[in-house]
Amino acid sequence: MGNAFSTSSYKGLPSSSGSRRPKQCLRVEFAQVSRTDWWHTIYGESRDFNIDELRAMDDDSFEFNMVRFSPFQTSNVDDPDKTVISSEILNNELLPLVLSHLCDQTSLEVLTQEDYKPVEKLISAKEVKNLYLIYGPGIDLLILNKLEQGIIEQLFLGGNWPEDFSPGLTTLASFENVFKLVLIHSNLSVSADLLRAYVDRWSTSNGQARIELHGKKAFKDEEVKNSFQYHHKRGYYMGNKIAHYSLDLKFEKDEIHLKSWDETSPEFRNYMLCLSSS
Repeated sequence: MGNAFSTSSYKGLPSSSGSRRPKQCLRVEFAQVSRTDWWHTIYGESRDFNIDELRAMDDDSFEFNMVRFSPFQTSNVDDPDKTVISSEILNNELLPLVLSHLCDQTSLEVLTQEDYKPVEKLISAKEVKNLYLIYGPGIDLLILNKLEQGIIEQLFLGGNWPEDFSPGLTTLASFENVFKLVLIHSNLSVSADLLRAYVDRWSTSNGQARIELHGKKAFKDEEVKNSFQYHHKRGYYMGNKIAHYSLDLKFEKDEIHLKSWDETSPEFRNYMLCLSSS
């Protein structure tokens, strides 16, 4: 099953104790195959695992950094005798095991579902901070509940969202923990109001706010020009700067990419090296 988004896996951190081995990072994927059954697979760094193997392992020896809910499917299920489980086993055995072994930066990817109850259990976990969501009925309410917890850091939205969801995007800029918002794979776009809200957040923080905003452009340059100090004469770029902090807005075809930088960071130095060598 192919991923709808490009995501970089969180690898976890080695234990501070030299005598302890780093935890094995695992990924689990689910897909509903009937009203009462679910396909699943658990990926390790070098091999796959089953539930019984995980139960037999030391609790401190593994953790999950990615959970994925694939679309409903009734055919082409890999090895069904070993990978298809009942809803009862999913809800009473596997999900509790996963929830108790989430790493601190777990990513949750949700494609359109028939049954969102298992998703609700995962999305409310405090360890789940990176969300990759295709629209489905009720998923917008799950996002709002998660935002109120203040623990979303990266939010990737895909698919076709209702028209009445777009105006609410501007409020995302007020949630300081949400540093990255990606709309490129959806019907949503970046309005002038949304862009200005993120620029205002960056300015209010004296440039220290960490910000990334990516999406299709839905404004004219003149609508946002006054929000930026610097402007490329050909319209490819706008930017702001406070001390050693900068905010860059780039235009690529019909998309915009807004990103903040700490110019003393290794990330920024590497970025400048890439630019100079390209």
